[in-house]
Amino acid sequence: MKITIISDIKGNAESIIPYGLNLAKHLEAEVDLVHVIDSRMAQGVSSIYADSQSITPGNKFSHAEIIAREKQQVAEKIDQVLSKEASKLNYPLKVNVDIEENSIENKIANGLNAGASSLMVINKETDGAIFESQKEMLGCCKAFNGISLLVPSGEEFQPISNALLPTDFSDEEFDDYRNVADFLRGFHPVVNAVGLANEKNEDELQQWEKKLSEIFKHSAVNHKVLTAGDFEAQFIDFVELIEPDLTLIFERPRNFITSLFKKEFVLKILEQTHAPVLYYSMKQ
Repeated sequence: MKITIISDIKGNAESIIPYGLNLAKHLEAEVDLVHVIDSRMAQGVSSIYADSQSITPGNKFSHAEIIAREKQQVAEKIDQVLSKEASKLNYPLKVNVDIEENSIENKIANGLNAGASSLMVINKETDGAIFESQKEMLGCCKAFNGISLLVPSGEEFQPISNALLPTDFSDEEFDDYRNVADFLRGFHPVVNAVGLANEKNEDELQQWEKKLSEIFKHSAVNHKVLTAGDFEAQFIDFVELIEPDLTLIFERPRNFITSLFKKEFVLKILEQTHAPVLYYSMKQ
């Protein structure tokens, strides 16, 4: 498995880079640390910065100078982070640093689509430099041909022991569960499926749980039926109650109208819960 960490070093929030590195150590995976410099956000800054001795104060940097300066500063900061974390990891982790002028949308949609088993780690708190909003972040995750892991700022890595799965207890998503099951087998977590019964009786629900167990072979699987009503509010309350290590979200294509798979619901989970969120977009 290849793990791509989207750099968050330009933001004010505590970085999730240490989380991504420790996750890679646990999975014995190679890491790409990607930082994009969007030229749309790097326009005509003044050269009055004190660290520039070669350009007269008050002049304007050229576009090339802006990008070169930004790349140098980013490289230095990333090197500081990696040097600090290397001693803590005490593990020969291979990290490839990729700093380039690009848009995050283009980089994720085209440069990172290595395969459905690829994993992308993102700070779920936007930094204003790479991601302007969580809605934009989810759009990029949807374009990614793999698994996205959205991690709270400063989250300390711990092996995943308890995962929560919102579901409508249909068989539609089983094929897509398999890629995520491959990732989770490195942790052997309990998978709690939670949703509305949608007129299924207990025997049908037990059969559904059995099928789910066949996919998550390395996990204990169980299910819980919520009462009819506001599913979104009930689910978020349930997340806060059991405090899972991970919430699994499988967003369905537009032809599915079930509310728990809409982007608005995913945004609520990101905004109102505190656990990492695994996001997988079910392609048409």
